[in-house]
Amino acid sequence: RVATQLLERDHEQLLAEEAQLQEQIKNRDITFQELRDNRDEIDRELSHVLGEGEKQKNAMESSSRDFSRQTQSIMEDIDQSQRLVSQLAASLKSKEEVVADRERQARELESA
Repeated sequence: RVATQLLERDHEQLLAEEAQLQEQIKNRDITFQELRDNRDEIDRELSHVLGEGEKQKNAMESSSRDFSRQTQSIMEDIDQSQRLVSQLAASLKSKEEVVADRERQARELESA
């Protein structure tokens, strides 16, 4: 009878230990799944952030190229305007010389 009681007590202890171990395994599985879910969420967020960073980089590069093209266009317009101003100044000087020459000729004719 004592041996049976000892065996029953040992059996109950083993069942209790098994239940505890099963609970620990369950808790570890839950913790592991939570860690995996957190990792997956962090991966998604990281991918999103990297994607946004790449979009911003591309937008900045495009904006920089547009700015360079606009700057080049403005510089070409300024160069063309400077050439036109030089041509107009030369033409004005030539016309002023013609006017001065004709005025001189007119004075000479008046005094003759």
